[in-house]
Amino acid sequence: MSKPKKFVVNGVEYRVTIGGSNVKISRPGFATVAPSVNEVAGVSSSEDFDDGYQCLPSNVASWIRRNSWRFTMSKGEQVLRLREPSIDDTMEYKAGNGCTTECGVKIWGIKSSPQSILSARHVVVLTELPDNHSTSITNSVEEAATEVMEIYLRNADPETTIWIEHWTPRLNIHESYDRVYLRFDGQRFRLDTSNGSGWSPLNETLLKEIGIL
Repeated sequence: MSKPKKFVVNGVEYRVTIGGSNVKISRPGFATVAPSVNEVAGVSSSEDFDDGYQCLPSNVASWIRRNSWRFTMSKGEQVLRLREPSIDDTMEYKAGNGCTTECGVKIWGIKSSPQSILSARHVVVLTELPDNHSTSITNSVEEAATEVMEIYLRNADPETTIWIEHWTPRLNIHESYDRVYLRFDGQRFRLDTSNGSGWSPLNETLLKEIGIL
């Protein structure tokens, strides 16, 4: 579970903890409730809440909606078999169409053992945020990757950086993780379609190729 996030609204303290697929909401004088992340992330205002959490202030609900992607990733990270990321952030950047957009960024550094044929590398997960109404990460992955290298990985080798695109579960969309193939031209990343579309759903073969399995 994550550490509780504290909010004080009209003198009343709320504690919100998100872990896995549930949100734990505590308020003095009221029973603790635990709706699912999807229930909370799917509502548009505090008036939409049912039963024990209809009193949740809109700014608390907004925080949960905005940050739910961080916590619903737990199952995927178990699949990836990675520890806590060294970088866990939300990044704003300009897409190729000139629109300002943002995505979630999680970065892991993986050291190379003497027995491994793989070099030291970074694994970067770029997440489509649930409340993103601008250009999607799929349509701006080249710009997002270039920005990640500029902001977080200036001293990293672009050739040994692994890119993964992550979409959180939402209405009619299942959670997905895809390996994205990008090549660095010396200034920016470009989609590498030499072996197909440039995207491949993560599977056991790719996880072994990345060096996670």
